[in-house]
Amino acid sequence: MLSLVRAFIAIDINGSIIDELVKVQGIIASMDLDIKFVERENIHLTLKFLGEITADRINGVCDVMRGLKVSPFTLEVKGLGAFPSVTRPRVIWAGVGEGSDNVIELYRFLDSGLRKLNFKSEDKDFIPHITIGRLRSDRNVRSLTSFLINYGEKVFGSFTVTAVRLKKSILTPRGPIYSNLYEVKLV
Repeated sequence: MLSLVRAFIAIDINGSIIDELVKVQGIIASMDLDIKFVERENIHLTLKFLGEITADRINGVCDVMRGLKVSPFTLEVKGLGAFPSVTRPRVIWAGVGEGSDNVIELYRFLDSGLRKLNFKSEDKDFIPHITIGRLRSDRNVRSLTSFLINYGEKVFGSFTVTAVRLKKSILTPRGPIYSNLYEVKLV
């Protein structure tokens, strides 16, 4: 039987920005919502979720990643929002200001290369974001909506993106555990 690896390609977020996002999680936690927060060590920007893949497909993914021809760039983490909308939030996220075009360029390159390896494209447009929590119900959601609107333009900080990583996700009852499988440095 082939072993499967749950994998995704991501940009890791700078520690000082994670500190700011964890503060936001603390404020949101005081609103008595039915929410599951992303653990501090798991906060990242997903470029491409690959799902459960066989170990032999990992080499192909690494080949696609090696083809990235993007220089390091500044990524500004800016604003809060929600999918599908701030009035009907399910996924709470921090957005990207400066550097958004670079992130979209990375996504498009990876998506194009991975389609050739029979990975599916997303049905919806890619919106660069950093998930910080997922709501499980609508309890007290109105207070969250106004909070998200007030933080819509807040700048959490900027950092230089120097690498893209292929990550493995092991699901556990306490939440996912991520580890790096492969890294491409931006030059």
